[in-house]
Order: sequence, then structure tokens, then C-alpha cells
Amino acid sequence: MRARIFFATLALLGIGCSAHQENVLKEHFQMEGSALSFNSSERISPEKIQQQAERLNTFSLSLYRELGASDDGAELTNLIISPFSVRSAFSMLYPAAEKNSSIQNEMKEAMSFNNAENELLPEVKSLALKVEDAFARTPSGYLPKYRMVNQVFVDGRLQLFPNFLDTLKTFHNAGVGKLDFRAKPEQSRETINKYIKDKTNSQIYDLLPKGSIQFNTASLLINTIYMLAKWETEFSKDSTQPEPFTNAAGEIKNVDTMVQREDLLYYSDPDFHAVSKPYDGNKVALLTLVPKEGLKISDIETKLTATRFSQLLKDMKSREVIYRLPKFKIEWGTESLKPALKKLGMREIFGVSNCFPRMLNIETCISDVFHKAKISVDETGTEAAAATAIVLAPSSDEMNPTPPIEVKVNRPSVFFIYEKSIGAILFAGRIAEI
Repeated sequence: MRARIFFATLALLGIGCSAHQENVLKEHFQMEGSALSFNSSERISPEKIQQQAERLNTFSLSLYRELGASDDGAELTNLIISPFSVRSAFSMLYPAAEKNSSIQNEMKEAMSFNNAENELLPEVKSLALKVEDAFARTPSGYLPKYRMVNQVFVDGRLQLFPNFLDTLKTFHNAGVGKLDFRAKPEQSRETINKYIKDKTNSQIYDLLPKGSIQFNTASLLINTIYMLAKWETEFSKDSTQPEPFTNAAGEIKNVDTMVQREDLLYYSDPDFHAVSKPYDGNKVALLTLVPKEGLKISDIETKLTATRFSQLLKDMKSREVIYRLPKFKIEWGTESLKPALKKLGMREIFGVSNCFPRMLNIETCISDVFHKAKISVDETGTEAAAATAIVLAPSSDEMNPTPPIEVKVNRPSVFFIYEKSIGAILFAGRIAEI
């Protein structure tokens, strides 16, 4: 049997930015924002939060399939993404588009937002807070580490509209930092990368590749997620030993494998075995889907829908399991999500029209979307992080001056000194030798 495994971490992180984080920001770039405050006690009904979670799962599995697909039909290598991070970043951008416009409709369909703006934003906020609650101090006294940060960076020459600033703060607790993209594009890129690295406990670094910020970049919307949680029942390190694992290429390798005999949620269907191992507090868990003998991981991936996923969780029952899980570390990205998002229907949003008229005092569209994620699983628990960056560029010529042309006077040339208003030549000459 080829031990190819599908992992789904049921761990999403809540929002928040401490006063200390705000002070750190001010040391690196100018801050601006809304005078309004973020109220974490304002929440919608549990039923609507559940519906929003199901919409998130629909997008999650759609994005997973697009990024996991290959042109030649072969199974890809390791993959770790955070659809929650991607969707959170786009939920910040959603109210920047005109209401009921084709741009909003593209985001609705691709992200599975599927409801009105005045309903979506409270639901996204409440979902994030619900997930944050899952990482509260556990009955054993253990406090998992978690952090989600929403942040917008904008070129210092531009101005975000007050209503958009209020929305960022009210629903996303997002800060705004101003940088000089035009004069210092590379320095700005390094500043943002350092910011992301700091917010993810040094797990996500260099999210923005070289060249991702240009002199005409208008704004970036950033979402970062970080978690560190221990198992409810840790694996014994003494029990970890090399065991065979068959990789996607069919090669058998001995890898360090943890083993634990315990009561876990389990389910079996014709395609796979499913095991859910909880983290301390039993509110977040790692779900593993292992293909049945003779089947492939693609047999799981192609059939797994949000509806089937929800039903799977309901059908799982507690039973004694001897759980053998390899220790592993996976890092994915930085990758551009632009091709995958286009396949999900987001095409006009990468175009040349004024996509977001309710955000900035210039016309903009998305130039690219970058994503990076990382996970490490061992005997004690799991550390995971992800970051998403949506890069906006002008869709008009307002911030798109012609790129500079380099002229080198490094060979024989003619020169003149002249009076500019009438063009009168005062001196004429030739450089033939220096």
C-alpha cells in the first residue's frame, strides 16, 4: 500500500493586534487608521457562523484542488495552504469594490461569500472570533499560541477613503501603514517581509519575492496566521521509530513515525480511513485521511466536497486506535495564487478597469496575490503559519509613468548647450575621446 496521506488541520485563528505590536509598527512606517474601535463582543448567531464556516470550507476545497492539480495527472509533492488566510485577506478587499459590481460578484463566487456585503462582514468577523475562542486557555491551564493579523500598506502619496478605514477597523481590526513604494520599492518589500516574519514567529519569511513591489505599487492587503498547540495526549518520544513510508513517486523510505494507542474519533468509508487527533482543550484537531488499500490520494481529493467533509465530521465515532503518524515538516511557497484564482473565476479583478473605487483616491486592480504556509508536526504538537498578500496596482496611468530609460554616454557623442525657450545654440561640440 502506498501510504499517501491527506491532512486537514481544523485550526483557524482569530484576529487581534496588541498595543505592543502597534508600537513596533510605528518604528518602521507611518501609521494611520480609523478613530473607531474593534468590538469583539459584537457577534452574530451561531447558525450564521456555522453557515459561514461551510462557505469557507467550500472555498478551501476548491482552492486545494486547483493548487493540488497537475497537468500530466501525476500527484504533486507536499502542499500546505491556509484558505482561511486567503479568504480573510479578500474579505478586507471586498467592500472596496462597488456594491453588486462584476468585481464583487467574482469574489462572491470564487470565495464562496454568497451573501450581501452588510451580512458578509459581520459573519467573517464572528467566524474569526469563534475560532479565536477555540484557542483560549484549556482546562489543564495550557494556553495555545495563536495570532491572526490583518494589515494594509499603502503608498504615502495616496489616501484611503474614511469609510474604508472604518470598515477595516470595525470588522478586521486592521491597521494601516504608509510606505514610499515609488522611491523605495525594494526597501518597502523588505520592511513588509520583516513585518510578516515578526507576526508569524519567524515562520514565514520573504513572502514577497523580489520585484513584487514596483515603483507604481498602490497598496497591499496582508493577512498572517500563526498557531502553536500541543496534543491533548502527546506521543511518547521513546515510541518514535523508523517505519516505511511510500511517497508519491512510489519510493519506500524509512521515516520517523510516532505511535500512540488511544481513543480517537474515527471513520471508515470505501475510499479512506479518517482519524481526528485533538489538541489540548479538544476544540481544534488534526484530521488525517488515509486512502484504503489499492487507492490513491486523488481518489480522496476529487470526491471531497464541503458537504461530504461536514458529514464526515458528524459520522466520526470514538474508538480505540493505534495511530501511527510520521513526524513531518512542510513548507509551500511563496507562490502566486493568480493562476488558481483565475481558474476559480476571478478574471476581471486582475484587469485594467477601476476595480476598487471605494478604497483609494486612484483607480486600482489586483496585480498579484502571494501565499506561503508552513507546518511542523512532532510528538508534542503542531506549529503552523501562513501569510497572504494581495498587491494592488493602478489601472490608469496616474501612477504609471513610463519606466526610466538608461542612457550611457560611453562612446563618441555630440553635445550642445542651448537656451531652452527659443532653442538657440550657444555651444556645439563632439566627445570623441576622454
